[in-house]
Amino acid sequence: MPAPVKLVTYSGFVARGIFYDLARRASPSLAKELHEGKKIAPFSARPISHEGEKGVRYLKRSLPSGPFTLTICLLDQGLWEALFKVITSCESLKIVEHECPVSSINVQVISYRKIAEEAKPVKKFQVRFRTPTYFRWLPPPSARKQPPSYRFMPLPIPMSMFSNLCRLWNAFSDVEIPCEDFLEWVEGGGIAVSGVQIRTERVYEHPTTEKWAVGFVGTAFYSLPDDTFDPKHARLVDALMRFAEYGNVGGNRTAGFGVVEYSPAEYSL
Repeated sequence: MPAPVKLVTYSGFVARGIFYDLARRASPSLAKELHEGKKIAPFSARPISHEGEKGVRYLKRSLPSGPFTLTICLLDQGLWEALFKVITSCESLKIVEHECPVSSINVQVISYRKIAEEAKPVKKFQVRFRTPTYFRWLPPPSARKQPPSYRFMPLPIPMSMFSNLCRLWNAFSDVEIPCEDFLEWVEGGGIAVSGVQIRTERVYEHPTTEKWAVGFVGTAFYSLPDDTFDPKHARLVDALMRFAEYGNVGGNRTAGFGVVEYSPAEYSL
């Protein structure tokens, strides 16, 4: 960035807008499908980031002068094939009327199968939620209004997080997870929250529409109790959390929400 810039919205929404622009360069019809589609989005984005003396910092509503990083994760092989040429040949990106030259492009390819095969039965782990995170919760049938209405849940509840990750994984992976059995175990107390250090943040999408979302940031600590421990399910926990570091978790993944860092603390022998 040639000079500091104030953004009118959260930089995660800017990152998503840049991705849509790249998709339009490849195919206007593809960009329209990605933007207007009602299916699970086959990509995730991180907020624009800047690396300083204290490490990587995700930017909110301002960009400093100097280099910055844009990170997009494509979850579908077909989408990568459609966008490969445009992404790898991109020479500049437009941000708030500034034409920013691209200094380098790094591509990392991760296999769903490799994540699944290398997973180990985790016993304790922590998750650092780097950017605002929330989940959508649908009340049980007996308590629902008609038509049913989702509620936003800015809390690191295991069932909310792993049901979200299961849907995302099975939508694009060639290695299917038996979600019904796994989530029944989660809901039955297979994963316990042992501690939290979190706070909530309100993020505005646009300054004039009052469209916003509340998410939590911070660290949550989890354990798998001995009385419900199952090595098969514990491996799935490890695999899904490693996947979450690429795909994000919760709502608005495509706009930089739900960026996580997974730290396993103990594995079962």
